[in-house]
Order: sequence, then C-alpha cells, then structure tokens
Amino acid sequence: MIEEIPFNKWSRERIEQGRKFCTSRSRKWNDPRVIGVIKLPLSVIKEWLWEAEGANSPEEFQKVSNQIFRYNVEGDKWFYVHFGDFRRGIGERKGVIPFKDTPFGSELIKAVKELRKNCLSKEGHFYLNKVLEILEQSFSKKSLDAKDDSESTQSENTKREARK
Repeated sequence: MIEEIPFNKWSRERIEQGRKFCTSRSRKWNDPRVIGVIKLPLSVIKEWLWEAEGANSPEEFQKVSNQIFRYNVEGDKWFYVHFGDFRRGIGERKGVIPFKDTPFGSELIKAVKELRKNCLSKEGHFYLNKVLEILEQSFSKKSLDAKDDSESTQSENTKREARK
C-alpha cells in the first residue's frame, strides 16, 4: 500500500524552502517520494543530519523531535530516516509524483556528499557513507525502473504499430 508521509507545519515550511530532504520516523513508510531509508539512532541523526532534517541546529532538531513525539527522545532510540523530495504532493492527497519521475536524486546525493565533506568525525563519515551508499543504490534502481518502464511502453507501441 502506498502512503504519503504526513508533515507538521514546521516541516512543511522547511520542505517548501528546499531545506528539508530527510525525515526520521519510528516506522518505514511506503511513500513514492522516498529514494532511500536507513535506520539510525537519534544521536547520529542529531549530530550529522540535523541540517538535512531542516533544523537550524542540533538543539532545534532535538526540540522539534521532542515536540513531535511528546516526550524527551533519547539519543539511543532508533529511527528510520527517509530521504527524498517531499516538495511533491505537499498538502495534496492525490497526484503524488513518484521519485523516479523527478530530477531530485542527484541533488539529494550532492547534498549528502556536501554534508560528508564538512564532517570532521570518522564516525560521521562512516554513517554518511552508508547513507550515500543506500541513496546511490536506490537512485540507480529507480532510474533503471524508469528506463524499464519507458522501454516496455516503447515496445508495446512498436507491437501496436506492427499490427496495423
């Protein structure tokens, strides 16, 4: 079942500004806008992905997380971090465009590479490399899926033309 990840006002504002390209959730969502998902503890998300989450600081990310979950979320709690272009379908319940039909994948990978470049920690590099690996694999797979879809459509069109 396809489902759209809901966002609060704070997140929607940052998505619309192009500042938020990942979201941490307690479960995996099957949202067509998502390119990749990785499970990480909050401490890692807070330290290395707070900007990608749309926050101005690690402290703001923690504060918003606590408000969303309505308790003080500890650093050892694990979340599924969903990466994607959430600008599509904001406030809409119909017509969400699947990720493979957007040019956002290369932008997302570039942004994570920039985070990795600015990260001085060995542990940070490890986690950001894992994120990049998942995104690049997902992006390649989705690009291949899109190519397969277009080739099968072309093949069907060719067969129809041959029948005429």
